Amino acid sequence: MLRAGETEGLEEANVTGRGWEAIRSGVMTNLLNPKALMFCALLLPQFISTQYDLTAQYLTLGAILVGLGFAFDVLYALAASRLAKRCSGSGAIQKVTKLLFSTVFGFAAIRLAIGGN
Repeated sequence: MLRAGETEGLEEANVTGRGWEAIRSGVMTNLLNPKALMFCALLLPQFISTQYDLTAQYLTLGAILVGLGFAFDVLYALAASRLAKRCSGSGAIQKVTKLLFSTVFGFAAIRLAIGGN
């Protein structure tokens, strides 16, 4: 991290058309993710009542889960974009950012090496 060269500008990374490819890839990854399917299969039945239509309840709870996940992802992406714009400013900010992340990675490596629970 400390030896990494200068990062590319945000304008170069944002190429038209690549965004849709990333969205399509993300959707397919989530649809085929067995962890997500198991999570829904184990979580949703706890909130289902046998007195009402099961299909409608599953669809409603699934829509709520997807909606909240989408809202969180959008807010997360906007925050990351804003942070990236701030950190891509001057060379001093990039040096501080590299030093900060290198320190975090170093402490994480030490923590992993020590092992402990």
